[in-house]
Amino acid sequence: MNNISGLTLLADQSTIQWGFMDEEFTLTLSGIDQVLVDESRDLIFVLDQKESLPERLTIINAQGKILSSFSPPDGGAFYYMTVDSKKEVLIVCVFTGKIDGWSDWHFSFHQQTNQLVRLSRAY
Repeated sequence: MNNISGLTLLADQSTIQWGFMDEEFTLTLSGIDQVLVDESRDLIFVLDQKESLPERLTIINAQGKILSSFSPPDGGAFYYMTVDSKKEVLIVCVFTGKIDGWSDWHFSFHQQTNQLVRLSRAY
């Protein structure tokens, strides 16, 4: 991977800036809550449209193209993002009802199918 560098969130402008292959990129979204780089795939994950919790997950490639945009899973809400040991971004969703006895779950972006996939319990 070529590595996204210098990711910066200008929270008051709801704008993110970063560098990739000697170019600078800027993207403005609405009400950005959290931004993380998926180093294993050179992708940027953004939780935005924040009300009490973020209402949208946007996934952007290193050149600034929006690849996917997701609403929270049925019965759930986006909560926060984290990075696993493979340096992939995981999205934690909370559910009002329990799924398999649990309320908080890690989801991953499956790039080939363009889907969010439930992976494991979030503790």
